[in-house]
Formats: sequence, structure tokens, C-alpha cells
Amino acid sequence: AAAPPAVPDHGRAGAPRAGAHPRGVLLPGEESCRVEGVATRVLDTWRTALTSDFGYEPLDPGALTAFKLRDAVRQLPFLDAYRIVAVRSLPVRRAIGVAEGLKEIPDTTRVLLTVSGRLPAGNALAKAVAAAAAGVTREFPRFQGRTPSAWPSDRARPPALPPSIPPSAPPSPPPPPPLLDPRPAR
Repeated sequence: AAAPPAVPDHGRAGAPRAGAHPRGVLLPGEESCRVEGVATRVLDTWRTALTSDFGYEPLDPGALTAFKLRDAVRQLPFLDAYRIVAVRSLPVRRAIGVAEGLKEIPDTTRVLLTVSGRLPAGNALAKAVAAAAAGVTREFPRFQGRTPSAWPSDRARPPALPPSIPPSAPPSPPPPPPLLDPRPAR
């Protein structure tokens, strides 16, 4: 049985070590576009190793209970080496109640949960995913506001320079050579 690919490591805190295959991935955050983008990439990576559609089970976050999640997680794969259980855009208020369904994640199951909002510190769902073997949680906080003058300076900064060096204007060309006057100077 082939091992599933790992979650892409983008150098952020909470990303798995190289070669680690997480069984549970939790992606909470206020930036829904970033959360859904990472979730789509993770699911696409995991689904490439599936041989059939029986290995992928998306669950409706509106009707999700801890018992439904537990049953989906514990179900054995049919034709594939592992199963994928995905819950996308789970509301924050339901995240605590769903945590009971993740008490144990078998080796044959991969779980992806995206939460539409920020989880409070010490949330039961985050603890349940962390308790699962190779569980990964990556939070996507809201971008901090910047002044309008900060955008051009950030975009003009060459990527090779460290942030401590301010961007500078390109060097001006040398002045043109002086014109030679055929008359002698007096």
C-alpha cells in the first residue's frame, strides 16, 4: 500500500516535517481564500494516490455531528490504500462538538477540516487533531492593515535584499560628456 503524500510545507509554523504523512489536517482562519486554497492543494495531492472515488468522502458541515464524523473516519477503505474524509467551511461554533469524533484516526484514513473563522486558544478540535498521530494545524490569521505608502515600497524591494535595507532608486546614468567648443577659452 502506497503512503499518501504529505501536506505541502511552505515554511510556516505547524507544517509537517519532510517525509511526515499527516492523518489529520486542521486549517482554521479568517482568510477564507487562503484556507480554501491550501485545502484544495492538500486534497488534490492526496487524491492523486486514490484509484477510485470510493476513497474520498466529503461531509456536509451543516449536518455534521461527532457521531457522523467518527463513523466516516473509522470506515475502512474499499479499493484504495487509504480514505480521505473532508469537511470544508465548518462554522466555529460547531467545531467544539465535532472534536469527539476525532478521538482516534486510523492509519487508513486522512482527515481534512477547514474552519471558517478563528479558533479560540485551547480549542478541543485543535487538541484532538494534535493528539492524532502526525496531526497538523495551520492557522490563517487576518492580514494586518498597512498604510497606502507601504505597498509601493514593499513591491519595489528586490527579493534578494533583506528587509532591513530600504529600497533605493536605480542609479542614474552618468552625465553626458561636455560639448567641445572649437573656440579657445579667453
